[in-house]
Amino acid sequence: MANIIKILKRPAVWITLSIVIISAILTVSGNEMRSDAEAKIIEETKKLNGELSPFEINIDEIFYLYVGERVPFHFTGEQLANGINLSKFITTPYNNLTSDEFHFDIKNGKLQVSATIRDSEGKLITYIVNNTWKTVDPNNELAFWDRNYNAYAFEVITPDYVPILQVAMIGSNRIQLGGLFYTEDGFVRIAPTSDGGATFSYYPKGMSIEEANENLSIPLLFEYPALTNSSNLGKMQNPIYQSSEPLAVLNSNKQIGFYLEVTGLVMVSIFGGIFILTLNVKKNSGRVSTKGKTISGKKGGKKSKNTRFQYGL
Repeated sequence: MANIIKILKRPAVWITLSIVIISAILTVSGNEMRSDAEAKIIEETKKLNGELSPFEINIDEIFYLYVGERVPFHFTGEQLANGINLSKFITTPYNNLTSDEFHFDIKNGKLQVSATIRDSEGKLITYIVNNTWKTVDPNNELAFWDRNYNAYAFEVITPDYVPILQVAMIGSNRIQLGGLFYTEDGFVRIAPTSDGGATFSYYPKGMSIEEANENLSIPLLFEYPALTNSSNLGKMQNPIYQSSEPLAVLNSNKQIGFYLEVTGLVMVSIFGGIFILTLNVKKNSGRVSTKGKTISGKKGGKKSKNTRFQYGL
C-alpha cells in the first residue's frame, strides 16, 4: 500500500492517468456524437422526402393560418383532418376566389396540398393532388411549370419563377399562406414575411403577374428546378431549419464523432497500458526476492556462509 501511495505521488503517473481519462471522455463523446448524427440523418432524409414533419402537431389544439397582416384564422384539428379550403380565406373587397379550390391537410405527419392551377386567362394548367402533379391532357406542357416541397412546405411556380402558391408550416400548429390567386376582377398577391405575417395586395384585371411581382416580389421558398433535378427536392433557399443542407452538416458531425471515438480508443489503449505497466513496475521494484537463497545443514545446524539475498529491480 505504501508503494502505491509513493507511485501516485509521482507527477508522471498523474499525467498519464489524466490522458487516459481525457481519452475515455473523447471516446464516449465521439460515440454519442456519431450515434446522434446517424439518427438525425435518417430523420432529415425522411423530412426531405416529405415523410416526417419537424414540428410537433397537436391535433387537439387550435391551428392558426396566417394570411396577410391580419389576425390569423384558426380552426380545429377535426377541420384540418377533413381538409381546409384555402379559397375561403382569400378575399378582396369585391369577391372571393373564383378559381378552383385549394385544399391542404396534414396526414401521417406530412403537409399535403391539393389544387387546380390556372393561368391569367383562366386556362386550367394542371391539377395537384396530395403534392403530386396530375396532367390535364397529354399535350399539357407541364415541364414549363415546377413545384417543390418537403415535410413542412409546398410551393408552385410559373415558368418565370413566380410563386403562385405557397403553404408552409412555420411552427407547431402554425401555417402560413402565400402566392398569387385569381379573382374575377384581378388577382390577390400574398407575400409572406419572415416574422410570420405577410403583405396582402389586390391587383385589378389586366395587370400581369410579372408586372405585379416586379412591384413587390414574392421570395421563392425552394431551389429549382425540382422536377428535372431531384437533388433540389426539398431544398429551401431560406430554410426554416438552420441549414439548407442539413445532411451535409450531419454527415460532417458523423465523421467528427467517428474520428473522436477512434482517437479516444487508441489513446486509452496506449496510455492505459503505460499506466498499468507503471503501477506494476513501481510496485514490484521494492519487493524482496528469495530466488537464489540457499540454506545448508541439518535441522538446527548453522546457515551456510553462501546464504545470500537477491532483490528484484
